[in-house]
Amino acid sequence: MESRCSKLLIKKLNSIDIKNQWSLVVLNALTGMHAKCGDIVKARWVFDSIAYKDNISWNSMLTGYIRHGLLAGVLQVFPGMIQKGFEPDFVTISTILSSFSSLKTVAQIHG
Repeated sequence: MESRCSKLLIKKLNSIDIKNQWSLVVLNALTGMHAKCGDIVKARWVFDSIAYKDNISWNSMLTGYIRHGLLAGVLQVFPGMIQKGFEPDFVTISTILSSFSSLKTVAQIHG
């Protein structure tokens, strides 16, 4: 479970006017930080808490799953990214392709 402080911080950051963009920057940084530090559960919790995701949000979560070899997470997040109307950018494609040597895996992601 997340600490009360973490929950309040994320709630406050999501309530800030998104035009400011700082709340999104901080939440994306927290997602990436937790993923890089090996706490993929906290990374996903922060990611799921982001009200208005951008490509950086999606790429941070995808990179975290890929870095830790969690294909199931990638196969869950990537289709969600597409479903929400985000197009994979250079970072998305290169991260996914550089991490998988199996054409079967790439085919699963591509659909």
